Amino acid sequence: MFTVLTGYLLVKYKELLKLKISSKIVLGLFFLSPSSVTASESKKFITIVNPVRISKYNPDPTASFVAQYSVINRFHLPATWLFTYDALADSKLIDAVQKMDHQQEKGIFLEITPDFATAAGVTYHQSASWHFANSVFLSGYTQPERLKLIDTIFEKFKSIFGYFPTSIGSWWTDGYSLSYIKDKYGITANLGVSDQFKTDGYQIWGQYWSTPYYPSVYHPAVPATSLNN
Repeated sequence: MFTVLTGYLLVKYKELLKLKISSKIVLGLFFLSPSSVTASESKKFITIVNPVRISKYNPDPTASFVAQYSVINRFHLPATWLFTYDALADSKLIDAVQKMDHQQEKGIFLEITPDFATAAGVTYHQSASWHFANSVFLSGYTQPERLKLIDTIFEKFKSIFGYFPTSIGSWWTDGYSLSYIKDKYGITANLGVSDQFKTDGYQIWGQYWSTPYYPSVYHPAVPATSLNN
């Protein structure tokens, strides 16, 4: 038995191949699920999740977002969109986001940037590159700093959309932060990066990927052995 989160895109892989979608298509790690299916049913599904960030590599993030959403909208597909703090602070981008149809889920992408850290009253960890783990991940900061960062972006999200999200993501979110977010904000899904060996100045290796699972409170890359952990 394995669990899946309802409300996401369920589509055969061969049908997806007809779409030219440039976004990352990944499965999240699910804390809770309203439904289950058995492996014997052999249901094939994918989950479309689009992280949205403000980046120096993209001169017009709003135009990119609109172009990406146009593909989703054209085929009447549901998807999840995870926004960084910087994306939430971009009024032009948010104006475009507010025009999405009701099938689109909105969530948070936990990526630390200088503006995000400043808003939370936390000193940004400047390093050789923005994507180094000590700079971009919550785990690069002390536990009290992580709570400030988490509360800041969740309150920012609520101030825009009027509710707290149930889905989050990042390239890596530590167990302490995930437990806090689940207990305080009731998230049901967390998107994580697939294995990568010494890429971007850090290493994530050996975890499940492309397969949903209940993560351990001690280490989110390890499946829990019971409901107690």
